[in-house]
Amino acid sequence: MNDGVTLWGLILLFFVFIPAAILWFRTVVDIFDRRDLSGGQKVLWLLGVFVVPLLGALLYILTRPVTEQDRERAAAFQQAARQQQVAVGLSIADEIEKLDGLREKGLVTQEEFGRQRAALLA
Repeated sequence: MNDGVTLWGLILLFFVFIPAAILWFRTVVDIFDRRDLSGGQKVLWLLGVFVVPLLGALLYILTRPVTEQDRERAAAFQQAARQQQVAVGLSIADEIEKLDGLREKGLVTQEEFGRQRAALLA
């Protein structure tokens, strides 16, 4: 008799139960977070998700429309990504400027400067 954990048990855990639990928790959080649903609609969705967990969560996800709240979050995410790209661009330019200063002082050879600059721009 094998009382240990089986391979199929681990597969079920990692590929079925954990993703289903994540989907269920994310659905409950999303229901509470949405501003476009009234209190009654939230209660009905929560009842469906609690009574028939997987089916209720799947139905909610499949019927959920894209809201203005989603568009605001996407715009904020894109703005943050753009700011990060600008910050990375400035830091690369700063590094190249520092390398140029070292090259002018004779601390870095022209070949080393070219290699480092190419590595920074890659």
